[in-house]
Amino acid sequence: MAPDSTRLIRTLVALVASLLTCCHCVGQSLPTSPAFQEIDLIMLTEPGRQEEKTKVVVSSDPLDLWLRALKQPSPGLQRTTLDTLSLAHHRGMEGCEAAIPVIIDLLKLQELPLATRQAAIKTLVQFDAKQHADLIAKQCQAFGPGLSSAGEPALIRWKSNALKDTWLDRLNDPQTHTLQLKYAIEGLGVIRETAADDALRNLLQQPTATPTVKLACTRALGSIHHADLADEAKAFLDNSANQSGMNSLLSELIACALLSNHDDADAIKVLQDLANSQHTAVQSEALKTLRRIDPELVLSFVDTQLTNVDVNVRRTIAEALIWKHDQASVGPIATLLDDVNPSLRKHIAKELFELAQDPKLTESVINHTSAVLDDDQWRGCEQAALLLTNLDHKPSGDRLVDLLEHPRGEVAEASAWGLRKLALKEHLPAMLQRATKARSQFLSRQYTPKSLGRVGMVTQLFMAFGQMNYKPAEPLLMQYIPESMALGDDPRAAAAWALGFFYQENPPGNLIRQLVTRLNDINDPSPETEMMRRMCAISLGRTKASAALESLRQHAGNGTGFVGYGCQWAINQLTGEPIPPPLPGRVIGYNDWFLRPTQQADGS
Repeated sequence: MAPDSTRLIRTLVALVASLLTCCHCVGQSLPTSPAFQEIDLIMLTEPGRQEEKTKVVVSSDPLDLWLRALKQPSPGLQRTTLDTLSLAHHRGMEGCEAAIPVIIDLLKLQELPLATRQAAIKTLVQFDAKQHADLIAKQCQAFGPGLSSAGEPALIRWKSNALKDTWLDRLNDPQTHTLQLKYAIEGLGVIRETAADDALRNLLQQPTATPTVKLACTRALGSIHHADLADEAKAFLDNSANQSGMNSLLSELIACALLSNHDDADAIKVLQDLANSQHTAVQSEALKTLRRIDPELVLSFVDTQLTNVDVNVRRTIAEALIWKHDQASVGPIATLLDDVNPSLRKHIAKELFELAQDPKLTESVINHTSAVLDDDQWRGCEQAALLLTNLDHKPSGDRLVDLLEHPRGEVAEASAWGLRKLALKEHLPAMLQRATKARSQFLSRQYTPKSLGRVGMVTQLFMAFGQMNYKPAEPLLMQYIPESMALGDDPRAAAAWALGFFYQENPPGNLIRQLVTRLNDINDPSPETEMMRRMCAISLGRTKASAALESLRQHAGNGTGFVGYGCQWAINQLTGEPIPPPLPGRVIGYNDWFLRPTQQADGS
């Protein structure tokens, strides 16, 4: 069967399936997949509340003053005002568009300095004033390169043909400035102007044309024509075989650009050849185009390109495998959990999580991810730990315990988080043993509070002890309450938070005294951290420590702030007094305008 027919059938099948799904779901809400969870600090949200966010309100009060300033016969004042209007619009001030008529009047002044004229064009562009594209085009024509850099990129972005004739003329003028030539090529490409064909091809063949100009010409031709360029692309590909180095790379990139919007069988054949290029940049571009045409075309390159040194190639292969959505694709995808590129391996973990929501693929995802977890490659272990925890795969717990000893702190922290989330009590003794060892490593300076992942590992383990009410951990946790520079801020706060779970009433006097001491330590030279003080307050409330009520009231204030809310929550637990609602979010504005109205003594 011909490739075009195969793609047509596949597209029709997908369309029918989509329509059937839509019909089935009429009147129903589509189920949503659970969100992929990242490593978190549960002590910040248990208890916690959503505070009102600070709002930024940009008052338009200065606008009338700025409009009057624009009308003053002072180029410097006008230019500064135009720049301010652009900034104000960017910041979200409403009503800035009222300046457009004044700006247009300014542009009509022949004596207007070029710098002020350029600021005026930039301001119209900032306002996205597409309705004035013709005016901007005339200004660019009349005042040359100085305005082209301000106005022409916007005309290209808006796909305006207002400069079409000017752009065509530039292609045939050898004296055209390089930047203006670039704008002309790009502009004619986005408006798909076929009258530019011959001139673009002439530029492409000129030996003096720079690689940048040649690539711009081919991208424009590829935008103008979505068919019939396969033979030209093949000629460039054939030429590359007799070239070396940058010349070979340039010829193949030109071939890719020519076919960027093609989808016919001849183009596919050339793109497949390009995907086997010796240049990774060419491979990347060819595979992206093949994936756009049909992801199935990319799958034949899995064996040879999944381990490509170029992350963009690996990412394209991965996206095609994810699109395939079958058991055979899960294994190759899972290997990328250990990818050297952090954004790709994190993306793969989330995509495998989504694939696992399909019951047909769940077992395959778990099996292949478990294989990655059983390896000792730190990147793969970290992502596999996060993924299997998100899938609530309890059997992975034993391996997570082992990985607490991994030489990379990132793996140890992810494993500790996973053990906390899986919450299997049989792992608690080993978790305590590892946490006890870690304290010795901190005190001996083998670890420091800046050791990547080690502070996070201990913090997660301590929170797990609290959540699972594991009292054998109490002696270790108590050792973290006194002030210490060596043990890290978060582990100490987690210890204070966890201790509150062990005594719902009648807490030991020694525990209360230490927690109150930490809460009250606000004096220089080394006051206690706010994180530690908040967690002490929370545990005092959780243990119903009435002896701490006076200290809690002293630091509660109005219930706002990091420590204040913890104290108010504790007071609520002790007395039943309601927690004050969060204060309205702060409203702030900008007071850095160069020109703003003055406020009179009477407030007017």
